[in-house]
Amino acid sequence: MIFPIPKEEVYAKDIYKMKNYEENTNIVYLYEKYRKGDADLSVKTDLSFGREEYEILIDDKGITVTASGDEGIFRAITSLGQLIERGKGILYFCKIS
Repeated sequence: MIFPIPKEEVYAKDIYKMKNYEENTNIVYLYEKYRKGDADLSVKTDLSFGREEYEILIDDKGITVTASGDEGIFRAITSLGQLIERGKGILYFCKIS
């Protein structure tokens, strides 16, 4: 479980091992690292999402963050940082919104 509690949080047993895992989970650092994506994470824009609304999908292809803009991306990366810290770069497949 992550904080603040998301509307939906569904996990599976399969795992994704991050390619570019780093122990630094400082939220500002993670936001700068991931806000435009990298080898582990892709960012998609969906203007139907609310200002701070987001979705995180982790599957065999990696991590996908969907949001309408920077505020939603920041919120998503805040939640994702908790998962990264807890799993040390090994993340369960999940959908969080």
